[in-house]
Amino acid sequence: MKTTTRVLLAGASLCLVGSAHAQFIVIDRDSPDLDRWNYPFNTVPGTRDVAPTFGAVNTTGFDDRDSQFLIGFDTSGEIPIGLPLDRYRVMSITVTATVSNDEEFVYDPTPDSWVNFVDSGDPSYVPDPDPGQAVTIWGTGYRNGWDVTTYTETNVFGGVAEVPPAQGARNAFAAEFDSSGIATDVSNCLKERFDPTPLGVGVAPLTPGVAVPAETTFTFELDLCGAGTQAFLRRSLQVGKLNLSMSSLQLASGDPGGGGGVIYPAWYTRENAISLLLGYAPTLHLEVRVGNPADLDGNGVLNLDDINVFASAFVAGNVAADLDGNCVLNLDDINLFASAFVGG
Repeated sequence: MKTTTRVLLAGASLCLVGSAHAQFIVIDRDSPDLDRWNYPFNTVPGTRDVAPTFGAVNTTGFDDRDSQFLIGFDTSGEIPIGLPLDRYRVMSITVTATVSNDEEFVYDPTPDSWVNFVDSGDPSYVPDPDPGQAVTIWGTGYRNGWDVTTYTETNVFGGVAEVPPAQGARNAFAAEFDSSGIATDVSNCLKERFDPTPLGVGVAPLTPGVAVPAETTFTFELDLCGAGTQAFLRRSLQVGKLNLSMSSLQLASGDPGGGGGVIYPAWYTRENAISLLLGYAPTLHLEVRVGNPADLDGNGVLNLDDINVFASAFVAGNVAADLDGNCVLNLDDINLFASAFVGG
């Protein structure tokens, strides 16, 4: 695995937790530290060479997002752990994954609502306006005593199912996070009739509605404006482990593993020999600002210069002043700057 790390704003050591100094770090990974086909009937977790994603839509006993792809990156070697949460601010994050199967599913870059999946006789039903199902990426939540620091690609899939054989059982699940970092499992959002917001939607250089060729790379540029996105990312960087879950809702039929009639994507994993040879494993590009959020000029000293930089950025609507990362400049950002400046 190749890791490229750049510290673009040099200065005092990042290990000084109490320092006012801020640094801008860019990480590029050509392979994850863990990846797992997160599926109840996967008997070889963490070692498969492909990881399909598909749904068991509105099927009792199985999650709607039945087959998920867990991808994890250990950032502790590049980004200091254990800092206060406000010392981490992700500026950009992009993940890629590459399709291994050839023209077996249709490209759709737009997620659909639960109303598109109910029976056509249901009063809530609305026809799907386009063919295919989007591939989405989420934060990862945990249950049954597991968390991001303890869960690995070879752990047991799940505990006791809410509805046998597997519904609600998975220990690591695709999740939507609120501003407090609390996870909501989105694996059964169709049965539960709500529309969660993913961190990102996979896009590819294709026309919507066409069959996806093998070796097509999907790019997920994570939306940092969501209320819980920065909360999830900050907590992940604080412990040095970022675990994401890909999912899609293309239907699978037949035996465990999808059976015949494949109409869903399968993704190259880091264990795949072709991935190693041609670079098809999932990748990560991460840009993060680490340190006191009030040290806007990054020189390790809090003074009038930082106040002026913040004020100019705020008036200009510049992202540098968006300290809470919600893509809105308001009084909250002013209060956060003042608190960080006074606290040092």
